[in-house]
Amino acid sequence: MVLAAGNAGFPNMPNIPGMQALQGVEHHSSDHPGGETYAGKRCVVTGSNNSAHDICADLAEHGADVTMLQRSSTLVVRSETMLRLSCNVLYSEQAVAAGLMTERADLMTASISYRLSPTVQTPIWQQIAREDASFYKRLGAV
Repeated sequence: MVLAAGNAGFPNMPNIPGMQALQGVEHHSSDHPGGETYAGKRCVVTGSNNSAHDICADLAEHGADVTMLQRSSTLVVRSETMLRLSCNVLYSEQAVAAGLMTERADLMTASISYRLSPTVQTPIWQQIAREDASFYKRLGAV
């Protein structure tokens, strides 16, 4: 079992009832040794953020039988739309041409408080939902 349920690289191995009865190896995503270690084995990855997806892909590419456990819904977004509507203002050739270097863009992004983030982000996600409505309809159908 790989636990990939955290954020910011701080390992957190919760005590899950029954975990001691698991046969095999369990480890945090920060200790993942690579998918080749688990070729031909059944694996469970608990979590569904970036590390979990990366590890699931790594395991599957190396021939493991992978199951991902996800406790709540997740955000699915087409990267092309997100980049165009969200990131291009700060992270693009146009931004660089206007004198906005990556270091400053990073500081600007990090300076938005979590409390204000929904005010800034909600209109962007609403526009993404409108533009990609047919994508979400097809995704919902499966």
